[in-house]
Amino acid sequence: MKLRNIALALVAVSSFYSINSYSQSGSQAVVTVNGTKIYQRQVDEMVKAEVARGATDNAQLRQGVLEDLVFREAVMQDVKKKGLATQPDNEFRIRMAQQTAIVDIWFAQYMKSHPISEADVKGEYDKLVALSKEPKNANEYLFSDIVVGTEAEAKEVIASANMGTDFATLAKEKSLDKQGGAQGGQMNWSLPGKLLPAIGDALLTTGKGKVDSTPIKTDYGWVVLKVNDIRPFKVPPYDEVKQGIASMMVQAEKQKAIQQLMSTAKITKG
Repeated sequence: MKLRNIALALVAVSSFYSINSYSQSGSQAVVTVNGTKIYQRQVDEMVKAEVARGATDNAQLRQGVLEDLVFREAVMQDVKKKGLATQPDNEFRIRMAQQTAIVDIWFAQYMKSHPISEADVKGEYDKLVALSKEPKNANEYLFSDIVVGTEAEAKEVIASANMGTDFATLAKEKSLDKQGGAQGGQMNWSLPGKLLPAIGDALLTTGKGKVDSTPIKTDYGWVVLKVNDIRPFKVPPYDEVKQGIASMMVQAEKQKAIQQLMSTAKITKG
């Protein structure tokens, strides 16, 4: 395993979970870097993390982990020597790195109490199979959208697009969905039955390469659609998509965790 490029942020997180705490753990020291010991427990915990990400616990992995820990310790000592951690910009980066590590810990704990099982993933796949049997889901659609505040604005966008203005450019300039707009408004391949009914129905009646002539009213604004491509939908084998389904379910669960937390947070100005 090659030595990783360790950013200051990782150095900061390492200092947050102090290496010195291992000196009282009873763990055996493996190497010493400029007087500071690296303990077997550190190696074991880092190996455990690598194995959780799919690595195999073997002599090569453990040697690479040890080299990485030595490098981290050397960087930490050099950062301290040069006073880099106390420079204003770096202090901010360190705080952000510590918060990111804590957020990761928070999500990990949430997922332990809300696990997604193989049965859950298979159940989601079965829903997709059932959905594919509905006539309106015979095809899937690659489309773009632009979200604006009023129906009048939406009609102006449609008129501009029909006059030849590039839809992606309009999305970047006009869309209230800034993240989507930055991507030219393009969405992923989707089945009509998995979208809001009004949007799904619009896809069915809009030809390939066309902009829907009617603005769509939603809870988050008025939507203008363009259908970029259409293709027959065929459900792929379970083994090909189960990892992707699991990832989407994890992201959905994390979003639920965020919503639950923020619904109880008392936020005031100033």
